[in-house]
Amino acid sequence: MLTRALEAGRTTLVSDHAYGGSLPDDVVVKIPVGEGEIEALAGAFARCAAGERLVKAARVRAFAAKAFDPTTVAARFGGQLERIRERTPSHV
Repeated sequence: MLTRALEAGRTTLVSDHAYGGSLPDDVVVKIPVGEGEIEALAGAFARCAAGERLVKAARVRAFAAKAFDPTTVAARFGGQLERIRERTPSHV
């Protein structure tokens, strides 16, 4: 779902934790975890409902095109698999 929303250039609210926290600030709207979370979420929804553009659609689409390109994804997975292989004892 996140991938499709970003590919479409949609304003996307994410938790500022784990994967969501690693996304660029100009691509998603990050909602802090914990204190102030509900207020930040309500404020973001209110701004969207009022028609405010919280992100630039072209920037979001450009990020998604690069980040989710099959070649980019394959290279990332390949790198991860190589790191796992290097840490795995040969007798396993």
